[in-house]
Formats: sequence, C-alpha cells, structure tokens
Amino acid sequence: MEELAQAGFTAKFGIDIKLLVAQAVNFLVIILVLSKFVYRPLLKIMRERTGKIEKGLQDAQKSAVELENFEKWRAEEKNRQLRTASERMKQVEKEAHERRDAVIEQVEKDAQLMHDLAKKEASEIKEDAVAEAEKEVGALVAEIAEKLLAKKMSEDEKEEYAELALREMADKAKGKV
Repeated sequence: MEELAQAGFTAKFGIDIKLLVAQAVNFLVIILVLSKFVYRPLLKIMRERTGKIEKGLQDAQKSAVELENFEKWRAEEKNRQLRTASERMKQVEKEAHERRDAVIEQVEKDAQLMHDLAKKEASEIKEDAVAEAEKEVGALVAEIAEKLLAKKMSEDEKEEYAELALREMADKAKGKV
C-alpha cells in the first residue's frame, strides 16, 4: 500500500524518480563545479579586495596622522624660523645702533679735534701777528725816538728801547681791560 501510495504520489504529480535522482546528481555536480570554479575564486577576490580596502583605510589613517604631524612640525618650524629671524633683527638693530653711536662719537671727536686745531692755529696766527706787530711797533718807536733825539742808536739800544715801550703799552692795555 505504501508502494501504491508512493507510486500514486509520483504518478499523481508526474515525478520520475530516476529523473529526480539524475537531476539531484546534476545539481550537486553543478554546485561542486560552481563552488570550485566560481564561488571560491569569487570569494578569494572579494577577500583580497576587502584586504586592499582595509589596507587603504589603514594607509589613509596613517597618512592623516602623518599629515597632522607634518602640519605640527611645519607650524613649529615656522615659529622657530620667526623667532630666529626676530632675534637676528634685534641683533642687527643693536649692531646698527652701536655702529651709529661709534660713528657719532668718532665724528664728535673729529669735530673737537678740528676745533682744537683751529683754535690752536688761530692762537698761533694771533701770537705771530702780535709778535710781528710788536716788532714793527718797536722799530717805529725806535725810529721816532731816534728822530726825536736826533742821535743814532745802536741795534741793542733800539731793541732795549722797543721792549721798554712795548712793556709800557702792554701795562696800559692791561690796565684798561
């Protein structure tokens, strides 16, 4: 009865057991072939791609960290360069002020020296002029005295008389001043 029930079942639905087994075997063969030649290589390619994507993400994160570190380094280097430049500018300004002060001091010394030299030269010229004037005045006094006295004086007497006249004139000049 069961056979009839089974036979009836397969007959009722039009199922051929031999054909069903053959199709099941074919299905298993196709599953094995697809698994070996399609699914596994596809799975392998997907794993490789997943690995590449993960490596790419890790590299991107690593690059982001490196970029951040580089940006920090660049900012620090920029600040260091600015500090160095600022310190150098201060040093250059200080040297410029020192040089300017040294030049001013040298110019003042040179001006004082020139002033002193001019003063000394003027004094020497004045002394020479006074000496020359004294000589001429002494000679004139001697000539006048000679004419007044109508006698001839020797050179020593002329000099002595001129010196005496000059001293008297100098004393009178001191008394007036």
